[in-house]
Amino acid sequence: MTMSLVKFQFLTPQDDLCCIEVYEGDINDPMTWVLSDAFKATDVNGTATITVNNEWSLDHETKIVHNLILQAVDAQGNTATTGATITLTDEVEWGGMGVFVVSWEVASPFTGNPSGHHHSEILIIPADQEAHENDPLFTNKVWVDRIEVVYTTVGADYELVNNVGTLVSTANRSAIDEDRWSQRGTIATSGDEEDLIDLIFSLDAAYDDDLPYFAFPNANNNFWNSNSYAHGLLNALETSDSDITVAVNLGGLSFPGWDKPLGMAEF
Repeated sequence: MTMSLVKFQFLTPQDDLCCIEVYEGDINDPMTWVLSDAFKATDVNGTATITVNNEWSLDHETKIVHNLILQAVDAQGNTATTGATITLTDEVEWGGMGVFVVSWEVASPFTGNPSGHHHSEILIIPADQEAHENDPLFTNKVWVDRIEVVYTTVGADYELVNNVGTLVSTANRSAIDEDRWSQRGTIATSGDEEDLIDLIFSLDAAYDDDLPYFAFPNANNNFWNSNSYAHGLLNALETSDSDITVAVNLGGLSFPGWDKPLGMAEF
C-alpha cells in the first residue's frame, strides 16, 4: 500500500539533490538513527513526500508513534535534515472469518453510562468474500489477518412502530464499534457456510417485527428484547438443521432477556 502522508520543503538545491534517506530515531542524536523499512521519501521539485514502503512492518499494537528523520543528500554529499512524527491509527482486527455470537456493553437508558448489561447479535464474516463484496447486506468492513473484509450482523432492537415500542429485526442494522465486540460463541456446521448464512437470513426475514419491546423482559410480562431475539434465532438455527452447533458462553455477564428467547413459531 502506498499513501501520501506528509510533505517537506528542503533548502538543498533541487537540481543537485540525489536522494532522501528516511531514518527512525532521535533527530538530535544521530547515533540512534536506523534506516526505516516502513517508510520512504521521494523528491518532486525539492519537496519530499513520505509514503508507506512496507505496510507489514507497521503494527499499532507494537508501535504507535514513529519518529522519522528525513535526510536529503546532494551530489557533493552535503545533507539537510528535518523531522516528522507519524502516529498510527488503530484498526480493529477480528480473529478470523466465520459466523459468531458477539455482544457488547450497552449504555443505561437513564444515565447514558455503561449499564453492565449486554446486547447480543450474530456476526457473519463470510469466507467467500468475493460472493459478498457487492452484497448490500454486507456494507461494513473489519480487518482479519491484516486484510479488510466485509461483514454483516443479524439481530434486533427497539423501534417505534405506529407509536408502539416494537422489537424489530433487520440484517446489518447495527452500527457497531468493532473494538467493543466480545466473542461469546461460535456457530458451526458440517455443511456449506453459504447455506448457513442463507438459513440465518431466511429465519431473520421470517420474523414479523411485531412483538412488544421492553428493555428488561421477564417471565411475568409479555415483552421481549434484543437478547430474546438473538437467543431465539440461535435456537431456531439448531432446530432447523441438525448439522448446526451453537455453543454460547455468556461468561457470567448480564444479558437481560436472554432467558426469555423467542419461540420457534416466531421464525
